[in-house]
Amino acid sequence: MMRDWRWRYFLVPPLTNANLVQLLLPIPDDIRTPIPVPVDQPGIEINKWAPHTLGFRRFTATDLGGAKSDYGVRVYYALTEGGVLVPGEVIMARRFAPNFFILTSVPQSPEDLTSSFFTRREYDLIEFPPEASGKTCYIAARFENGKGQPGPWGTMISAIVP
Repeated sequence: MMRDWRWRYFLVPPLTNANLVQLLLPIPDDIRTPIPVPVDQPGIEINKWAPHTLGFRRFTATDLGGAKSDYGVRVYYALTEGGVLVPGEVIMARRFAPNFFILTSVPQSPEDLTSSFFTRREYDLIEFPPEASGKTCYIAARFENGKGQPGPWGTMISAIVP
């Protein structure tokens, strides 16, 4: 059966809608579904899971108005410590490890946060290297739709990396 499909699809002109109906297959929908820009602000709750690890839970006060797969949250974060700007590396649980910088001053707004990652999970972890222990991590989040359009900022919070 698969050989027939492959032969039919690649060697013969592609199936038409009439062919699909005749074979009792669904006709593909080529109309894109609009995903509205999120209007809600996410909340973040920080938990200290293990040494050098901050866990967080995101929540929202209202429904986002779409499927859960249409939205995610982009988490922005930065570490602060007095002194020079020092590059470092974050070990992210279940994802690529981005670089981070230790800020020389306290961030005044979420736009000052230097690193970010995207997640669709309600609970997630940020693992830091041992030299980040004792530094203050500032975290802010905002919802993004499937097209990468961000919503409003949530509240910026801070925690000390254990």
